[in-house]
Amino acid sequence: MPRGFVFKLQPVLDQRERIERDRQIEFAAIERERLTLEDRLRDAQRGIMMAKHDVRSRLAGGGVNVPELRMQMAASLHQMGQAQRLAIELAGVYARLEQARAELLKASADRKGVELVKEKRRAEWLAEQNRKDQMQVEEAATQMFMRSRRDSSAGEFS
Repeated sequence: MPRGFVFKLQPVLDQRERIERDRQIEFAAIERERLTLEDRLRDAQRGIMMAKHDVRSRLAGGGVNVPELRMQMAASLHQMGQAQRLAIELAGVYARLEQARAELLKASADRKGVELVKEKRRAEWLAEQNRKDQMQVEEAATQMFMRSRRDSSAGEFS
């Protein structure tokens, strides 16, 4: 009984799959970081908008309390600085995300390349198995024909 198909480069394929899985995990971690930073930036922008609205409403209200207004403006400036830092950090995350995406695409292509070789070798192996099976069937048919011919010619001389 012939053994099943054995792909000699299976360890290479396994390694490529592990590398691709590692790249997927790295990409996902950076993506989570991006989402977290975007949420924080949205919160900071919302805080800035609320602070601006608060300052406008206090100014429109009439009696201006200068020390309170000064504190409100300082808080607003602090939030704007924080939003700028988050935006810069987010830009760095986007750059890392693109790098991770490129590495993931390369790892996927490397794995797919080895998988294509595996599929080709398997198809070749199956074709060889079919050819061997066909040869065995033809050999058996030939032997049966020769036996029947020998038996029929032996019957003529009896």
